[in-house]
Amino acid sequence: MRQGALALFGTVAGCSMPSTGCAHEPRKAEREGRKDSMAEKGSTRVNKTPPQRGQSLLCPWKGGLAQLQRTALVLWDNERWIEKQRVPLEQPIGIGRLSDGGLMAIERPAALAGNVRLHTLAADATPQKAAQGFVSYSLVAASFVGAGRTADEFVFAGQAKKYHLTLQKVYGPEDLRGQDIIPLEADDAQTLVSIGPGVAACLHGREILKLSFPAAKASYPLPASVQNPVHLSYSGKGESFWVSTEKALHLVTLGQPVQIQKTVPVGPGLIFHIDSAEGQVAVLLLEELAGATVRKWTLVLYQDGTERWRAAVPDGPPQDRFVALVPGSVVVSEGEGLLVWESTSGSRRK
Repeated sequence: MRQGALALFGTVAGCSMPSTGCAHEPRKAEREGRKDSMAEKGSTRVNKTPPQRGQSLLCPWKGGLAQLQRTALVLWDNERWIEKQRVPLEQPIGIGRLSDGGLMAIERPAALAGNVRLHTLAADATPQKAAQGFVSYSLVAASFVGAGRTADEFVFAGQAKKYHLTLQKVYGPEDLRGQDIIPLEADDAQTLVSIGPGVAACLHGREILKLSFPAAKASYPLPASVQNPVHLSYSGKGESFWVSTEKALHLVTLGQPVQIQKTVPVGPGLIFHIDSAEGQVAVLLLEELAGATVRKWTLVLYQDGTERWRAAVPDGPPQDRFVALVPGSVVVSEGEGLLVWESTSGSRRK
């Protein structure tokens, strides 16, 4: 399913890409400017690092797990957890799943003078396809790439003068055209998730917006008990989502009104990032204590709202840290590497 992540790539946002480094710097400045924004009065916990928002650099797909790195798209074997394919990229800006189960990665090479190159990979290991053309430039760290209505379409979040979600179609190797557009606010792009062919959703303040093509936008206000929502993760079933606040998870179903199916308190620490799939939700918690030189990270896996296990996670730079669920495993990105736990027992695999 944040502003710092795409600093490695360029800016397109399902899963996301790295840029050449400029995207990371605004995020770092934002974090340093919020040193006391998450301090808790009367407590030794002083979280200085804001939660991870924006598009993840980890993208589970039918072919396994894809990771967007600064100079490449890396495909991992999710049985042995070794690198099985590397696709070199110049200034990657986005990654996402397509409606046929394939994967798309987007780069913005300098030689294309502002245009992008699309790399499409099928889950059955057939040769990748490439196309190039123009999509609106985005200044966010990671851009959203989601499934279109057909295999030759994709949904993209970018920024021209304003933020927007566009439906793009590939007509040929050098023929990429925008089909439709939905205006967005700047913060909306930080929580975009794909929920079906040509359909996405995001948080908009205390509402969930459902965005679909042909261009349509539906608003679903969250219940009063869900204050200050941070993350949105599609559950994979119907129109149900996990919404996080600093210290709780809420499983909600769209409707008028939105229904809360479960509320799960979490801790210690604050929610840094989440991912969900097939009844499971993985939560990465961050705890920063006054006077401590090392951050405390904890990974927790919930099954149907009940804690299954938790594990300590080594400290590492927050800007590239995401959690992702793949069949049989829970993955945390560690720079351009991975940390992997077995989903049934919680034992460390990598």
